[in-house]
Amino acid sequence: MRVKLPAEEVKKLAKMLANVPSPSRTTMPILNSVKLTASKDKIVVVATNLNVWRELIVNAEVIEPGVAVVDAGMLRKLLPSVDGEVNLFAPNSVESYGRAIISGGSWTYYLPLFPVDEFPSFEPTEAWGATIAIDERVWVEGLERAMIAVSNETAYGLNGVRVASKNGVLGFVGTNTHILSLVRYEDTGLPDFAFTIPLTEVKKLITLLRGADSLTESATTLRVTPENNVVEFACNGDKIVFTALNNPYPDYERVVRENNTPPYLLTVEKQPLLKALRRFGVFRPTNKRVPLRIVLNLSPNQLTMEAWEWDYGELTVIGREEFPGDWLSGEQASFKIAFQHAYLQTMVTGVKDNVFVLGIRDPQSPAVAYELSSTIWRFLIMPMTLPAETTTNADE
Repeated sequence: MRVKLPAEEVKKLAKMLANVPSPSRTTMPILNSVKLTASKDKIVVVATNLNVWRELIVNAEVIEPGVAVVDAGMLRKLLPSVDGEVNLFAPNSVESYGRAIISGGSWTYYLPLFPVDEFPSFEPTEAWGATIAIDERVWVEGLERAMIAVSNETAYGLNGVRVASKNGVLGFVGTNTHILSLVRYEDTGLPDFAFTIPLTEVKKLITLLRGADSLTESATTLRVTPENNVVEFACNGDKIVFTALNNPYPDYERVVRENNTPPYLLTVEKQPLLKALRRFGVFRPTNKRVPLRIVLNLSPNQLTMEAWEWDYGELTVIGREEFPGDWLSGEQASFKIAFQHAYLQTMVTGVKDNVFVLGIRDPQSPAVAYELSSTIWRFLIMPMTLPAETTTNADE
């Protein structure tokens, strides 16, 4: 194989290699490589860790067609610093380990080659479903706003963003069982499907979709197998295929439905509340088993926020701030509700508007946050146990 890559295609390849699915530890060294297939005027680049497949088509001057499997790590480190076009040569009959020659201008490097026959091939066990055209901006927004509620420390089936389309309604949801972020779009015209994208692949997919959205002419497509276990996104020669998480997903629709219309609605300014939470973060303990407790004291036209932590065996107030609040609901409430600091800060950070609505039913039920300017986003947060009335204040 002998090819010449133009400078702009080198940058395109370098960007792709920065997001290829390479395992940190593996008993199969071949998975730390990329397969290059040169034919006509293009090179098809493929990388995989057996769970995720990434494919990119780059334009090139193909002098001699052929196939080569090159060390991905070295190529990933080399290409970002390269300016100008790149020449690549590799022998076509590689039955053992060898070297590829990559050069440009006054430099030449010899990169390790792997046997072509050892590189895994991919074909789903089921036939693909229909090819579906998607809106990149909708998917980027949905994935980004849903993933804020996902954690790597949760159960395997929840360690990703659930994407479901039913009767033309497209929903993105993320949860760690303590918080839930839901984004829903009406009248999309999409067929029914449902799958959970692993969190590690969500970030790679967002990168791909952002790149597609920046193009003047792009046609991003989605394909899903009938069992919803293998998913493919493709745009302008760039493709990502992954295995969806196959564990059952909780019935989040029921949870949202039961807590979507709380009786007490309070409008809150985002920035003052977020700045206060960041100041409270000074007291955030390093031990995750003892989270910082934030108590919201609701009263007519005012919201008081207190931070509580354990001090010599009892909960103590260590910070207090007050904020104005306007009640949207006809009935005003005067009670307290407690939340974990990290989850409350995640909720407020996820708000896009300057003012949002905080809906509360009672101190034992999930609270809901949403924006006045849009109906697509809902965030649910589970409360914590309120501190006992016998606790003391730090200034006493």
